[in-house]
Amino acid sequence: MAFLRRLWPLLVITGCYDLDYGRQNASPIVVIDSPQHAQRVESPLVITGTASDDDDGDLSAEIVWKSDDELIGVGAFISVELPEGPHLISGSVSDSEGAVASAQISITVTTTSTQ
Repeated sequence: MAFLRRLWPLLVITGCYDLDYGRQNASPIVVIDSPQHAQRVESPLVITGTASDDDDGDLSAEIVWKSDDELIGVGAFISVELPEGPHLISGSVSDSEGAVASAQISITVTTTSTQ
């Protein structure tokens, strides 16, 4: 045991021992800022969101956006034209250690009546 106590500083300094060993990677957080859940919107629409991670910081530019499981864009905000009707919008992101997080909303795309 005395041998390990003397060897410990050397193991840490040379990187042979990970001080974070046993630490679990926390998942990032994704928030869809707009549009709001259950909102009726016109197309084209702007979708915005934020994503962050304790270790990696701001991941908003890496948000992957899907509408009904079809890729519609990547980034903190996108402008997209969607057909009329209900849509499930999801935004997801992964951190550098592979943890994934997502958020989703349901919206209804409507058309503007011209009278």
